[in-house]
Amino acid sequence: SWLHAWHIFASNDASFGPPRRFKRKESMVLPIAVLISGGGTTLKNLIRCRDGGVLPIDISRVISSTAKAGGLSIAEQAGIATCVI
Repeated sequence: SWLHAWHIFASNDASFGPPRRFKRKESMVLPIAVLISGGGTTLKNLIRCRDGGVLPIDISRVISSTAKAGGLSIAEQAGIATCVI
């Protein structure tokens, strides 16, 4: 996923250092929607990074192009609203 690729890039560049942990402040949290079409690997990574304090995001909705996407169940288990278009 792009997030995994970014971590590899950042870890190879000394100027980036380790991922920063963000203190959750309401004004710092970025609301996002996640687009999925498959198993939800990127969604899992976003949730993990959000819960670990690495990404200051609020995943407000997961939008899928197919009702069979495995990522929908991941979103539902995490309490995130879903939509199929």
